[in-house]
Amino acid sequence: MASRYRLSRESGKKTTAIARLKEDGKPNNVSKPAAPLETVSESQDIVIFESTRVAIMALIKLREGIKKRSSLMLL
Repeated sequence: MASRYRLSRESGKKTTAIARLKEDGKPNNVSKPAAPLETVSESQDIVIFESTRVAIMALIKLREGIKKRSSLMLL
């Protein structure tokens, strides 16, 4: 029967190894990040309809309003 001390040491080593593997698996940076919605330009292949543009702008304004309200709640 294994002692609790030995099992504790083994589990600690395994936990450290797993944490290191998880950290090594993360990418350091993204090679080509997506452009913000405001800077996406229309090309000849992609057409953004006016209704879509209005909906996107409404979502952006809503997001900004939520950010402002949440920052006021923190004060």
